[in-house]
Amino acid sequence: MAKNLTRIYLGTCGAAAEAGLQPTQLPLDGFRIKTADGALFLAGRDSQGDPLDGSTTMAGTLFAVYHLLQ
Repeated sequence: MAKNLTRIYLGTCGAAAEAGLQPTQLPLDGFRIKTADGALFLAGRDSQGDPLDGSTTMAGTLFAVYHLLQ
């Protein structure tokens, strides 16, 4: 495997935790976008449920993706 590969991590995962991202410490629907060691991290405060149904579902990771795409 090549060493120069770029990886993209979405949401809470072991790699995000190792990079120092702790979405549970963010405000409701908050998110962080971070680059480290050739990787891009998009992590936010999320909860179970459909974020598009108008409920109180937290969707921080989704908002991080929206922010990046803008």
